[in-house]
Amino acid sequence: MSAVLTSVAEIPVRPLQLAVGAAATATGTYYYVKQTTGEIATTPGDPVFEQALVQATEVLRAQMMMHEREQDANRILKEEIDRMKKTLYHEEEILKMHEREQDANRILQEENDRMKKTLYHEEEILKVSLAEAEEQHQKDVEYIAQLEQEKFDLTEQVTVLNDNLNEITQLISIQSVECANLTKDCVQDWEKLLEKDYRLQVSVES
Repeated sequence: MSAVLTSVAEIPVRPLQLAVGAAATATGTYYYVKQTTGEIATTPGDPVFEQALVQATEVLRAQMMMHEREQDANRILKEEIDRMKKTLYHEEEILKMHEREQDANRILQEENDRMKKTLYHEEEILKVSLAEAEEQHQKDVEYIAQLEQEKFDLTEQVTVLNDNLNEITQLISIQSVECANLTKDCVQDWEKLLEKDYRLQVSVES
Protein backbone atom coordinates (compact mmCIF):
# COMPACT_ATOMS: atom_id res chain seq x y z
CA MET A 1 0.00 0.00 0.00
CA SER A 2 2.85 2.38 0.84
CA ALA A 3 4.27 1.93 -2.68
CA VAL A 4 0.86 2.77 -4.16
CA LEU A 5 0.52 5.83 -1.95
CA THR A 6 4.06 6.85 -2.87
CA SER A 7 3.24 6.58 -6.58
CA VAL A 8 0.09 8.59 -6.00
CA ALA A 9 2.15 11.22 -4.13
CA GLU A 10 4.55 11.49 -7.08
CA ILE A 11 1.75 12.50 -9.49
CA PRO A 12 1.84 16.25 -10.30
CA VAL A 13 -0.80 18.14 -8.38
CA ARG A 14 -3.33 20.07 -10.54
CA PRO A 15 -6.86 21.20 -9.68
CA LEU A 16 -8.62 18.73 -11.93
CA GLN A 17 -6.25 15.88 -11.02
CA LEU A 18 -6.76 16.51 -7.26
CA ALA A 19 -10.52 16.25 -7.65
CA VAL A 20 -10.29 13.01 -9.65
CA GLY A 21 -7.61 11.52 -7.27
CA ALA A 22 -9.55 12.38 -4.14
CA ALA A 23 -12.72 10.81 -5.48
CA ALA A 24 -10.88 7.65 -6.60
CA THR A 25 -8.98 7.28 -3.28
CA ALA A 26 -12.11 7.79 -1.18
CA THR A 27 -14.01 5.26 -3.22
CA GLY A 28 -11.16 2.68 -3.05
CA THR A 29 -10.64 3.18 0.71
CA TYR A 30 -14.15 3.13 2.14
CA TYR A 31 -16.38 1.38 -0.36
CA TYR A 32 -15.27 -1.61 -2.42
CA VAL A 33 -17.09 -4.86 -3.10
CA LYS A 34 -15.51 -8.32 -2.94
CA GLN A 35 -15.72 -10.11 -6.24
CA THR A 36 -16.88 -13.49 -4.72
CA THR A 37 -19.31 -12.61 -1.89
CA GLY A 38 -20.27 -9.01 -2.58
CA GLU A 39 -19.54 -8.11 1.09
CA ILE A 40 -18.71 -4.50 1.83
CA ALA A 41 -15.41 -4.01 3.68
CA THR A 42 -13.78 -1.01 5.27
CA THR A 43 -10.40 -2.52 6.16
CA PRO A 44 -7.58 -0.91 4.21
CA GLY A 45 -5.31 -4.00 4.40
CA ASP A 46 -7.55 -6.24 2.34
CA PRO A 47 -6.06 -7.39 -1.08
CA VAL A 48 -9.24 -6.37 -2.86
CA PHE A 49 -8.83 -2.92 -1.39
CA GLU A 50 -5.22 -2.82 -2.60
CA GLN A 51 -6.30 -3.91 -6.08
CA ALA A 52 -9.08 -1.34 -6.17
CA LEU A 53 -6.66 1.35 -5.03
CA VAL A 54 -4.19 0.35 -7.77
CA GLN A 55 -6.99 0.42 -10.34
CA ALA A 56 -8.09 3.83 -9.10
CA THR A 57 -4.50 5.05 -9.35
CA GLU A 58 -4.22 3.71 -12.92
CA VAL A 59 -7.52 5.40 -13.82
CA LEU A 60 -6.21 8.59 -12.26
CA ARG A 61 -2.97 8.29 -14.26
CA ALA A 62 -4.92 7.59 -17.47
CA GLN A 63 -7.18 10.57 -16.84
CA MET A 64 -4.17 12.77 -16.10
CA MET A 65 -2.41 11.59 -19.27
CA MET A 66 -5.60 12.21 -21.22
CA HIS A 67 -5.85 15.66 -19.64
CA GLU A 68 -2.22 16.36 -20.52
CA ARG A 69 -2.81 15.17 -24.08
CA GLU A 70 -5.86 17.43 -24.24
CA GLN A 71 -3.78 20.32 -22.92
CA ASP A 72 -1.06 19.53 -25.49
CA ALA A 73 -3.71 19.29 -28.19
CA ASN A 74 -5.22 22.59 -27.02
CA ARG A 75 -1.77 24.19 -26.96
CA ILE A 76 -1.01 22.88 -30.46
CA LEU A 77 -4.47 23.99 -31.59
CA LYS A 78 -3.93 27.43 -30.04
CA GLU A 79 -0.51 27.72 -31.69
CA GLU A 80 -2.05 26.65 -35.01
CA ILE A 81 -4.85 29.21 -34.54
CA ASP A 82 -2.28 31.92 -33.72
CA ARG A 83 -0.23 30.89 -36.76
CA MET A 84 -3.35 30.93 -38.92
CA LYS A 85 -4.26 34.35 -37.50
CA LYS A 86 -0.80 35.66 -38.35
CA THR A 87 -1.04 34.08 -41.80
CA LEU A 88 -4.50 35.55 -42.27
CA TYR A 89 -3.28 38.97 -41.11
CA HIS A 90 -0.31 38.72 -43.44
CA GLU A 91 -2.56 37.68 -46.31
CA GLU A 92 -4.96 40.54 -45.50
CA GLU A 93 -2.03 42.97 -45.57
CA ILE A 94 -0.89 41.50 -48.89
CA LEU A 95 -4.48 41.79 -50.18
CA LYS A 96 -4.68 45.39 -49.01
CA MET A 97 -1.33 46.11 -50.63
CA HIS A 98 -2.55 44.41 -53.81
CA GLU A 99 -5.75 46.48 -53.71
CA ARG A 100 -3.69 49.65 -53.21
CA GLU A 101 -1.49 48.61 -56.14
CA GLN A 102 -4.60 47.95 -58.22
CA ASP A 103 -5.97 51.39 -57.28
CA ALA A 104 -2.62 52.97 -58.14
CA ASN A 105 -2.51 51.07 -61.44
CA ARG A 106 -6.10 52.10 -62.18
CA ILE A 107 -5.32 55.75 -61.45
CA LEU A 108 -2.14 55.48 -63.51
CA GLN A 109 -4.07 53.87 -66.37
CA GLU A 110 -6.72 56.60 -66.22
CA GLU A 111 -4.02 59.28 -66.25
CA ASN A 112 -2.30 57.49 -69.13
CA ASP A 113 -5.59 57.35 -71.08
CA ARG A 114 -6.23 61.02 -70.37
CA MET A 115 -2.74 61.94 -71.53
CA LYS A 116 -3.21 59.82 -74.66
CA LYS A 117 -6.46 61.64 -75.44
CA THR A 118 -4.82 65.00 -74.81
CA LEU A 119 -1.84 64.03 -76.96
CA TYR A 120 -4.13 62.78 -79.74
CA HIS A 121 -6.10 66.04 -79.59
CA GLU A 122 -2.92 68.09 -79.67
CA GLU A 123 -1.60 66.00 -82.58
CA GLU A 124 -4.81 66.65 -84.50
CA ILE A 125 -4.54 70.37 -83.79
CA LEU A 126 -0.89 70.28 -84.81
CA LYS A 127 -1.76 68.46 -88.04
CA VAL A 128 -4.39 71.09 -88.87
CA SER A 129 -2.03 73.91 -87.91
CA LEU A 130 0.76 72.34 -89.95
CA ALA A 131 -1.51 71.96 -92.97
CA GLU A 132 -2.62 75.57 -92.60
CA ALA A 133 0.98 76.69 -92.17
CA GLU A 134 2.04 74.76 -95.28
CA GLU A 135 -0.85 76.25 -97.22
CA GLN A 136 0.01 79.73 -95.99
CA HIS A 137 3.67 79.12 -96.81
CA GLN A 138 2.73 78.07 -100.34
CA LYS A 139 0.61 81.20 -100.67
CA ASP A 140 3.49 83.31 -99.37
CA VAL A 141 5.89 81.68 -101.83
CA GLU A 142 3.48 82.33 -104.69
CA TYR A 143 2.92 85.91 -103.52
CA ILE A 144 6.66 86.49 -103.21
CA ALA A 145 7.15 85.07 -106.71
CA GLN A 146 4.41 87.38 -107.94
CA LEU A 147 6.05 90.34 -106.22
CA GLU A 148 9.40 89.39 -107.74
CA GLN A 149 7.80 89.25 -111.18
CA GLU A 150 6.08 92.57 -110.62
CA LYS A 151 9.35 94.04 -109.40
CA PHE A 152 11.10 92.74 -112.51
CA ASP A 153 8.36 94.13 -114.73
CA LEU A 154 8.49 97.47 -112.95
CA THR A 155 12.26 97.53 -113.28
CA GLU A 156 11.90 96.91 -117.00
CA GLN A 157 9.30 99.64 -117.22
CA VAL A 158 11.54 102.05 -115.29
CA THR A 159 14.39 101.24 -117.64
CA VAL A 160 12.18 101.89 -120.66
CA LEU A 161 10.89 105.09 -119.10
CA ASN A 162 14.44 106.22 -118.36
CA ASP A 163 15.40 105.55 -121.96
CA ASN A 164 12.33 107.44 -123.16
CA LEU A 165 13.10 110.25 -120.76
CA ASN A 166 16.64 110.50 -122.04
CA GLU A 167 15.39 110.59 -125.61
CA ILE A 168 12.78 113.20 -124.74
CA THR A 169 15.38 115.23 -122.88
CA GLN A 170 17.65 115.13 -125.89
CA LEU A 171 14.77 116.10 -128.17
CA ILE A 172 13.83 118.93 -125.88
CA SER A 173 17.41 120.09 -125.83
CA ILE A 174 17.62 119.99 -129.61
CA GLN A 175 14.25 121.70 -129.93
CA SER A 176 15.32 124.33 -127.44
CA VAL A 177 18.38 125.11 -129.52
CA GLU A 178 16.31 125.21 -132.66
CA CYS A 179 13.70 127.37 -130.94
CA ALA A 180 16.40 129.71 -129.74
CA ASN A 181 17.81 129.96 -133.22
CA LEU A 182 14.38 130.56 -134.69
CA THR A 183 13.67 133.20 -132.06
CA LYS A 184 16.94 134.90 -132.86
CA ASP A 185 16.18 134.84 -136.59
CA CYS A 186 12.68 136.17 -135.97
CA VAL A 187 14.00 138.99 -133.83
CA GLN A 188 16.56 139.87 -136.45
CA ASP A 189 13.92 139.79 -139.17
CA TRP A 190 11.62 141.90 -137.04
CA GLU A 191 14.29 144.42 -136.36
CA LYS A 192 15.09 144.61 -140.06
CA LEU A 193 11.43 145.21 -140.85
CA LEU A 194 11.19 147.90 -138.22
CA GLU A 195 14.30 149.58 -139.50
CA LYS A 196 13.03 149.43 -143.07
CA ASP A 197 9.67 150.83 -142.04
CA TYR A 198 11.34 153.62 -140.13
CA ARG A 199 13.43 154.56 -143.11
CA LEU A 200 10.40 154.51 -145.29
CA GLN A 201 8.53 156.89 -143.01
CA VAL A 202 11.51 159.21 -142.81
CA SER A 203 11.79 159.33 -146.57
CA VAL A 204 8.10 160.04 -146.93
CA GLU A 205 8.25 162.89 -144.46
CA SER A 206 11.17 164.42 -146.25
